[in-house]
Amino acid sequence: MIVIIIILWKQEKIFGFINFNYWILIMKKLCLITYTLLGETFTNELYKISDRLNFKLNGNFKVVVYCEELFQLEYRDYEIKLIKKSSTKYKRLIDLIDTDDSEYFISIDNDISVNMENIEKFIDIAINNNYEIAWGKIYSNTHNNFISKIIAVDKLLSHNIIRPLLWKLNIGISVPGQLFCIKVNSFKNKLIYMDTYLDDLALGLYANTNKINKYITSDILGYEKLNTKFKKLCQQRNRWAIGYSSILKKVYKNYRYLILILIHGINYHALWILHWIIIIYIFKLCYQLSLIYVLLTAFIIINKKVELFIYSIIYQFFFPILHIKWIIKVFTELIKKE
Repeated sequence: MIVIIIILWKQEKIFGFINFNYWILIMKKLCLITYTLLGETFTNELYKISDRLNFKLNGNFKVVVYCEELFQLEYRDYEIKLIKKSSTKYKRLIDLIDTDDSEYFISIDNDISVNMENIEKFIDIAINNNYEIAWGKIYSNTHNNFISKIIAVDKLLSHNIIRPLLWKLNIGISVPGQLFCIKVNSFKNKLIYMDTYLDDLALGLYANTNKINKYITSDILGYEKLNTKFKKLCQQRNRWAIGYSSILKKVYKNYRYLILILIHGINYHALWILHWIIIIYIFKLCYQLSLIYVLLTAFIIINKKVELFIYSIIYQFFFPILHIKWIIKVFTELIKKE
């Protein structure tokens, strides 16, 4: 064993690309996972996050990047491993959970910018208290045009109202897929093996039905770059609909899973129907009251972000277009022959 270590040390001195820490201590306390598409690389933001976490954990840290094409990495004194694999994020995550021996994973999307102070506190609490899954809030960092502002309103509704409420009622299954932390052994060889775009639902479904130890912080952990084009927004909703229908097909024989999946779909994509019924009913009684109801709803959604108030009003009548598109896509996928 000593001879092997000496040889590896010699190799690092000669070739300069073998990370000695990796060979001495393969098992790490924390592994940061991220995912890149064609043309993307490991961002400066991710280097900054990784440097801070590595320092905080005294080197008991590494990074795994799932990429669609290999690219050049900057040198760091911790391991950064590139794995070339084209598949959904969920399949990549399952693959790493089942093969890697790190104690914790923190999964961060490649386009996320973080609040580093909140991230460090979040990691401290999750690891020191032995939580098995943990997440916080992800907001948007750009409101450049009409579409991005409408999506920002949708994010506020999801992260501040719908998701927290469903989890408090013990019927939540949605985890913010942009950034979350899991204890690896709690999920190893236990997740539903399938191919889906909705890794957040697949993880949350297991977390809910198995009553694992959760940490849900109200802190804002990061900021997501939003779509600014309607076409891309529609494409995203199509992917979500395909992911949702694939999960439905996989779990429909499990009554508990099926009910939770349906509750999620109704609350995230069909609640607007009830909202419109209420607006129409109140309008028939007194149109002034219906206006007050719409304004009050808009105010509740924006959570003091006054600059989004007008867009929160528009959101209530514009965004159902995307929900209708999602519903149609789900049904077409469900009736499609395998």
